[in-house]
Order: sequence, then C-alpha cells, then structure tokens
Amino acid sequence: MQLQNAGAWGALASAPDTGAAAAAEDGAAAPDAEAGGEAAPETDALWDEFQSREQQQQKRDEEKRAQEARLQEEKAKVGPTLSEALI
Repeated sequence: MQLQNAGAWGALASAPDTGAAAAAEDGAAAPDAEAGGEAAPETDALWDEFQSREQQQQKRDEEKRAQEARLQEEKAKVGPTLSEALI
C-alpha cells in the first residue's frame, strides 16, 4: 500500500485530540446522544435538516404516485391509444 500525502497523515497523528476521546480521557462524559447526554447543536441541526428533507421527499413521492394514479384513471376513461389499438 502506498501512502499519499504522508505529511498530512503525520500532522493528523500528532495533532491534539479535542473530540470525544479526549473528553473520555479527561474523565468527562462525551457530549453525544449515545453517551446519554445531549447531542451537539450542530448534530441536532443536521439531523433536523435530514428529517426535513426526508419528509419533503416522501411528500413528493406521494404526490407523484397520486399523479400517476390520476393519469391511469384518465387513460382508462379515454380508452386505448392508436398505437395500442393497432397491436
């Protein structure tokens, strides 16, 4: 395996840890939902945005299915198209 940008990896390896692992080493609880605490505000905002987008997508999917159902009903009322009648 060839390591690209070894200098950057070296800087990351020697950088002080400021995350949950550092908090755990200091004896403090990690500030995340898995540790039983409150999630960071950025995490909440990202999760809220994800849920909002998921709800929007579900709404669009439902509208699309409803539109397709309306089109199928209209086709049934009109009858077969010319290409379908020729087959």
